[in-house]
Amino acid sequence: MASQNRASGPSSFPVNGKEQQHTDLFQNLEKLIASAVSICRLDGSVQCQIGGLITVIEELQRLLRHSFAEIKRLEGDFHDHKQAFARLEMERNQEYNEYQEYQDNQRDMLTMFERNLNDQKHTFNNGITNLHYNINEVQSNVETLKQ
Repeated sequence: MASQNRASGPSSFPVNGKEQQHTDLFQNLEKLIASAVSICRLDGSVQCQIGGLITVIEELQRLLRHSFAEIKRLEGDFHDHKQAFARLEMERNQEYNEYQEYQDNQRDMLTMFERNLNDQKHTFNNGITNLHYNINEVQSNVETLKQ
């Protein structure tokens, strides 16, 4: 039964740092349970069985307290990571919105420059047309004066 718990217990998770300590703790508990069971089977006395069971139960109780404390700590870490992720996501969205606003401003400026350039072309063409008209009129006046 203990070996079944090990297969789906802490040994099935990636191990690093504190996780290694927890894995060792579970494995030591498993060995303690196996030893208590073996001693009680060899001795066979009720007193040994009760003493072994009390030792095992006390160790299980200690392990459970430790496990609940670790779960509480991990929940706190998870909450902190969740808040940090939400904050980063908010910052990323803000940066994206600022970038989009910058792009919109650049697009608006380009459109304004294109309109301004078209207006300048139109003004230049009108100026050239007026210049040709004035030149033709001056030539006409000069020819009229020559006659």
